[in-house]
Amino acid sequence: VVAVYSAAWGAVLDDSEVFARQGLQHLQAKMLALPSDAEVLSGLAPGEPLDARAVSAAKQRLAKRLADSRADQLGAAYASARLRPGSPHRLCAEDEGRRALALELLRFHVRANGDQAARDLYQHFEEAECMSDQAGALAILAAVSEAKPPAPGAPAVDSPLGSSLGSSLGFTLGSTLGARALAAYEAQWGDHREAVDTWLTCQACAPLPSGPSGGSSSGGCGGGALRARLERLMTHKSFSLTNPNKVRAVWGGLELGAPAVLQDPSVLALLGDVVEQVDAANPNLAASLTKMLSQWRRFPDPSKAAAQAVLRRVRDRPGCSKNAGEVAALALA
Repeated sequence: VVAVYSAAWGAVLDDSEVFARQGLQHLQAKMLALPSDAEVLSGLAPGEPLDARAVSAAKQRLAKRLADSRADQLGAAYASARLRPGSPHRLCAEDEGRRALALELLRFHVRANGDQAARDLYQHFEEAECMSDQAGALAILAAVSEAKPPAPGAPAVDSPLGSSLGSSLGFTLGSTLGARALAAYEAQWGDHREAVDTWLTCQACAPLPSGPSGGSSSGGCGGGALRARLERLMTHKSFSLTNPNKVRAVWGGLELGAPAVLQDPSVLALLGDVVEQVDAANPNLAASLTKMLSQWRRFPDPSKAAAQAVLRRVRDRPGCSKNAGEVAALALA
């Protein structure tokens, strides 16, 4: 199956000129993109385990295999799809399609071609002519998998969330550029509410550095670090538990963009803390957050037990709102 999928994916990449002639770059971008982890999980048959960590790992392996199979083409394909830097911004289907395709090609380019691809990605971020294009590049910088800590003696990066952030954003050079991009994006768009939401989501969903064995710690062994990063993020001046959009940017972002992080037991416990804190002021938001755990019986161990404990904690808490309490009770029934 993987070989057939890889061949079909490669054929779509090979037909770039055909897509371009017909103005269908947006369709090509959609065909090259892998489904999100949340989409894969939602497509599983009823009763199948919702193991987000396993889904994420399988998807990362497939993405790496696809990228490596066409490593020598991706840089040139990206350069051909990208709009000329400095060209006037046009809100039209052709340009939107080329932006989408360029970003999708970058996503695979960074998996196959290391530091050179990281430079291309950061240059794209710097030269983006609109906020959405820049935000797309930022998301890729933050989502590079197979992360490695910066090399010994590498220069420190002034990151908005502390020195540990840079090591969570990709391979060595990608880590440095990712942290630099986050700082630059905040400086440029810090007063723009929607842009700040994107900035928060990128950091909440970013993978952590690989451990000594090379495996990503975003699924379990790095749970304490995952929780610590989210706690730091929620103390940032741009975040407020009284602002539903900011809460959704972090926690809704995890549900849709990084369910493997959300299923970590320490992160689930933190979610319980957040539900308690927002419940008094915004019962609807608390209920929405609690509903993220409605499928807890299908979570893998030990996530299942952790989610059940959070639901019981919400249901049994003195003063719990009717909204959140009913959601928790229904999930536990």
